[in-house]
Amino acid sequence: MKKYLREFGKLVGIFSILRSNVKHLFSEAEEVKQAIKNKDKENLEEELGDIFFAGCFSRSNCQRK
Repeated sequence: MKKYLREFGKLVGIFSILRSNVKHLFSEAEEVKQAIKNKDKENLEEELGDIFFAGCFSRSNCQRK
């Protein structure tokens, strides 16, 4: 039973990390949308990089849990 509680605690931690990062990802997605709308290729590249980094960071944090 303790093993299941420990694993459940890890799962809760992962969801907490993902939930906190969702706001950031939506913000970055909005910036990508604006860059596309403004046809700003340089800014688009930067914003796509930000989304990629945020995704990798989230994945890394979840793997640690």
